[in-house]
Amino acid sequence: MDYKPSDFFIGVIDFFSVLLPGALLTFFLKGLLYRRLFGEGMVFPALNNEAQKAIAFLLATYVVGNLIFLMGSLLLDNLVYDKFLRNTFFRKNFDLAYLAATSIREQHLASETAIDQIVAAKKLTAADETKLLAKDRREVVHTFKWAQDYLAVRYPATLTDLQKQVADSKFFRSLVVAFLIISGVLLFKGNWIWAASFFVLSFLSAYRYGELRYKSTEKAYELIITVNHLDKPPAAENIQLQDNRARFAASAEAVRAYQARTAALVKGMRFSVELLEIPRTETWRVHDAQFAEVLFCLRGSSLLISRVESVEEKTSLSPGALVPLSPRSSFELTNSGQESLLILALK
Repeated sequence: MDYKPSDFFIGVIDFFSVLLPGALLTFFLKGLLYRRLFGEGMVFPALNNEAQKAIAFLLATYVVGNLIFLMGSLLLDNLVYDKFLRNTFFRKNFDLAYLAATSIREQHLASETAIDQIVAAKKLTAADETKLLAKDRREVVHTFKWAQDYLAVRYPATLTDLQKQVADSKFFRSLVVAFLIISGVLLFKGNWIWAASFFVLSFLSAYRYGELRYKSTEKAYELIITVNHLDKPPAAENIQLQDNRARFAASAEAVRAYQARTAALVKGMRFSVELLEIPRTETWRVHDAQFAEVLFCLRGSSLLISRVESVEEKTSLSPGALVPLSPRSSFELTNSGQESLLILALK
């Protein structure tokens, strides 16, 4: 049988995130509940030999581990990580990797068309359609989940390191729940010192979980960006005809002045980075872009007119503005300010 790296590491995720935390909590609760559950007149009959005890321990470990996994997923993913840890500790580089990966995802998912078809088929009322639109139309599949599925189908060998980080993050997520339960039981029994110790361990595990989850998502986005470029090698002659950016290459002075900031923005990322300097009244034109691109305005003001198929959108740019552009889009960026326009282009 042909085994892929993803097949092996799915087992590793189960082992670290379900069985190990489940064994820890089961072993802790054994002293409290064993005599109340097993024996004559109790819930279960007495365990008479080591084989029966081992089987009972493994079953309890699996059940408890899955309950811990479920609690960690419901509480930590949505409440702790998304609403606190990520925004407080792990929000870096203006989420450029996420924005670029999302632009790549959108070219593969015709989500808006699919929703329009649902509206037409089910004959939804205006109120129902408004509720449907209130949910992000583009998030048919979350970018991180889509990235994992895409890599698993197209490039399974790239999942090795990514799945290791996912397994580690889910292990610490389950540890948070296990340590909190242990801390609560010890607090109830009046053992304040050990209860406080396990509470601290739970807090540290939560931070480690957030760190590993952030690294795994960034790794997935970087892999998607990389394989997208490998799938679509640039055609130099077409780029020259469709994109006039070559004439706007930034001067050496501008590059030196913004070198530190540019390096900080793209630190740890796998981007193709260009610094463009557009003089007053000049226009940077791109027709039918081949790749997803993110524009970051460093200096000046401008008007960006972008078109995807027949839909046109106008965006005013000023320092700090961040604009993701999807593949096959066309745009014109006109410098309408009083100084040269400095744009950091990442793709």
